[in-house]
Amino acid sequence: MKIKEVEELLSVSRANIRFYEKEGLLSPNRETNNYRDYSEENIKELKKIILFRKLGFTIDEIKKLQKGEINLKDASADNIARLESEIESLKGALNLTQKLADEQTDFDAIDENHYLEILSAEENQGAKFADILKDYLTFETEALNLSMKFVFLTDFKRIRKKHGILFASILFLFFCVLGGIGEKFLRHGSFWKGFFEDIFMLGGLFLFTSTLYVLHKISPKIGSFVLNAILILCLLFLGGIFLLIIILLLNQLLHFWF
Repeated sequence: MKIKEVEELLSVSRANIRFYEKEGLLSPNRETNNYRDYSEENIKELKKIILFRKLGFTIDEIKKLQKGEINLKDASADNIARLESEIESLKGALNLTQKLADEQTDFDAIDENHYLEILSAEENQGAKFADILKDYLTFETEALNLSMKFVFLTDFKRIRKKHGILFASILFLFFCVLGGIGEKFLRHGSFWKGFFEDIFMLGGLFLFTSTLYVLHKISPKIGSFVLNAILILCLLFLGGIFLLIIILLLNQLLHFWF
């Protein structure tokens, strides 16, 4: 069975299947043309992987179960403990919503400060509430897609996720080639010089933004602090350039007048 048939049969993405293969959970046979051929045993194993992942078992736990390094009873006990911890952490949102429903009937009459104080106290005690950072990320994603659609006349939201890496690579190469052409015909330099300069610049930018993203995921407070510090430095830098331009213009005007 080909990977496309497996996708349709189990309603699971190709990216997921290949990820499980990469993690060593699934090992399909390879045909002479190097295409994957999924046997009935592979399908059975993949169904188990999907089941256990949907139940919340980690990749590492599934791997150990496959190898017989842990038994199902112990792995299930660990997963139950983990799920109970997640349920416990969400009780704050559940209890506060219930309190709100019991005490209030009119949205306009809600004392938001009172409930925000309760929410803040619950968070300090370890309770978890919805992450509103997702709202910002959704807005930024929509804004970026709108900008890209205007520039490239393409709706990037409609591009299938599995084609994302390919498209990003093509776009990356496009800008590198553009840099090479600019270097050759505008600066009269070498095409490859401009090409590789853009590779290093875009690669550095990717590493920088990826580091910021990971830092924000690990510690939102530190991530926000670093991001704000960078924004302040950028504003100071732009302000300095603006001031320098004004000084140069004034200098030219003074020379012209006197």
